Amino acid sequence: SYRGAANKSGSPEAKRARADGGQAAVEDWYSPPVLPQQPCEYWLHEDCGIWSAGVFLVKGKVYGLEEAVRAAQETRCSACSHHGATLGCFSKGCANKYHYRCAVASADCELIEENFSMKCKKHKNRTLRAPPGKRREDR
Repeated sequence: SYRGAANKSGSPEAKRARADGGQAAVEDWYSPPVLPQQPCEYWLHEDCGIWSAGVFLVKGKVYGLEEAVRAAQETRCSACSHHGATLGCFSKGCANKYHYRCAVASADCELIEENFSMKCKKHKNRTLRAPPGKRREDR
């Protein structure tokens, strides 16, 4: 259950904008938001979304979010075994998947910010080879 009294909007008091200038408790910022959801709405954490395969932001519009949420509902995290993993290992054919927070918490995973990808423990120390014809010695 969530703390805080709800108003007509369904938002707990700690999540509503405060006209009196009051501050929400620190723990309220880290708890999941409580928002009324319509059947066609999908919500996820920003970091989970931007690190998910197939999710892109183009000219202020997010693409692939619905597909990522649906896939996550069926995908178990390799670290905690709960559903909702959206971050897969960058190595082709690797089946390891993680929640963003599990990957961050694990010293076993390497997050690569340049392309929002991740390498699991098994693949983090391997360098990716260029396809034939693209290697320096092939030139």
